[in-house]
Formats: sequence, C-alpha cells, structure tokens
Amino acid sequence: MKKWMNHYHVYMLRIWMQEKGEAPPTLSLEDPHTGQRIGFGTLQEFCDFLQKSYEGAMVKG
Repeated sequence: MKKWMNHYHVYMLRIWMQEKGEAPPTLSLEDPHTGQRIGFGTLQEFCDFLQKSYEGAMVKG
C-alpha cells in the first residue's frame, strides 16, 4: 500500500497566450516559498512534471 509522505507542495500556476494563432499557451509554476520557476513549452511537459511529482511523493508503506 502506498502512503503520502508527510509534506505537500504549493505552486502558483501561470498560463498565458502568445499572439493569436502563433503558438500554444505557455505555462509556468512558481514555488512561492523559494521563488523558483519552472517553465513548460507544452501542456504535455506540464502534465509529465505533475505525474513525476506525484509519483515521487508516494512511498511504499
């Protein structure tokens, strides 16, 4: 059985559009505690990051 580790992550999500029809939206996450930002070029990159973060936060117990 997996259990959540005793911590959580908080991020501020920013999504913005480029000029009309130019490119897909740009996404970034910012850790409000450290100010560190992580940028994503595609929605898939963002989803992959969330998946890896979720898997990394689980521990076997």
